[in-house]
Amino acid sequence: MVRFKIIQIDPKEWAARFASSAHVAVFGEHRPGYSNRIDYALLVIDVERDVPVAYLTARELDHESIYWQYGGSFKPHFRPHTALTIYNQLIAWHGERYKRVSTFTKNDNLEYLRIALKCGFLVIGTRTFNGDILLDLLNSFDEEVRDGLVDTTCDDGGGRGEK
Repeated sequence: MVRFKIIQIDPKEWAARFASSAHVAVFGEHRPGYSNRIDYALLVIDVERDVPVAYLTARELDHESIYWQYGGSFKPHFRPHTALTIYNQLIAWHGERYKRVSTFTKNDNLEYLRIALKCGFLVIGTRTFNGDILLDLLNSFDEEVRDGLVDTTCDDGGGRGEK
């Protein structure tokens, strides 16, 4: 069984050592390290092989809320089951520190969307950015908030469920 450890990296070190190459490895496009506006980055290490397998950059919105800016599994190490395990560990890591996690994903990024929904994220809105449609995702660890976001009633066809 693969075990992972999560290493927190401060923004300056992330920008200087990892940001550009990590973004290219996951997204296939250059993003300069200085363009990150983050509070920290997390590097996920495969303990058995001692290699990085994923990363995540995060920005604190307030003392209870964190926004996941960029992240993903590095291609040579990506497997859906492994990605799901890593994602769950990242959620657990943040669940110990915050009440909610938010992020965005493109509406056609089905692999990521499946993992996010499987791990408790809910789609709470949409936005457009540079011609892309983004889904606004939220995972709340506060049961009262979560219950208020999930409308389990049936839609009568008029577009609104009644509670």
